[in-house]
Amino acid sequence: MGRAALSTGTRRFPPPPPPPPVPSCLMLDAFEASLIARGVAVRTRGVYLQTVRAHLETVDPIDAKPSDIEAWLAGLGVGANTLGQYLIRLRQFYKWVVREEYRPDNPIDRLDPPKVAPKKPRPLPDQYLHAIWELADLEERAWISLGLYCGLRASEAVSVCVEDIVDGPSLRIVGKGDRTRIVPVRPEVMDSLHAVGWPRAGRFFPKAGPKTASVRIGKLLRQVGCPPLYSFHSLRHRYGTELYKASRDIRLVQELLGHSSLQTTQAYVSFDDEQARWVVGRLPALVA
Repeated sequence: MGRAALSTGTRRFPPPPPPPPVPSCLMLDAFEASLIARGVAVRTRGVYLQTVRAHLETVDPIDAKPSDIEAWLAGLGVGANTLGQYLIRLRQFYKWVVREEYRPDNPIDRLDPPKVAPKKPRPLPDQYLHAIWELADLEERAWISLGLYCGLRASEAVSVCVEDIVDGPSLRIVGKGDRTRIVPVRPEVMDSLHAVGWPRAGRFFPKAGPKTASVRIGKLLRQVGCPPLYSFHSLRHRYGTELYKASRDIRLVQELLGHSSLQTTQAYVSFDDEQARWVVGRLPALVA
């Protein structure tokens, strides 16, 4: 009787309602704050946020399944290399989602990365290098020199300031990921900078935008019949290739190119068939 009375007197409360969904804009703002706190470079931060913002427009990260993310990636219509970059950014975002306890697991962990063919170096051949040099104006020659002899990216070349020239002479460059590197400067580069006019302060090319050198050198390359495979960046590939030929020191090449990964540097170093034949020719003769 007592047990029945106890059972009758027990009240059953409904489970608490689930928390309201977090608006995508607030989630994006909080993710951006975490990137800032980690010291992620401004440009890199922008790329991450652009990817995540597009992802959140169609996918709810709280209950997204691996198949949902695969479908979103497939709809982008991009190649394997680019898909790999998107996957890296989303992995970081979902890692943050798990850290903030919005969900217990990272669905990206159950996805296989796309199969990416190894990048091949594309150093600019002599014939096209000499041809564009003959057609280039003073600014373009300066940019060619900075790419060829300092390994600068196109956006770095147009941003060079007189304050970046340091003792040596050397060039102080702030590249991707806000990584700073110091690159020795050859006389040819100094001559080309003097030719465009040495400013009292600030940039050598104040009217040039981030893509100006890339576009103008690209036009010169097409003008001399160079295949689309080659671009301003091929000057940087040529720099990395020649550095490695002269030094055989991949770590040195990595430092001067400003890469965070040796794997990235390997894509800038052309295979040297002559050197390979010389090395193979010096193997000991073990059988008659």
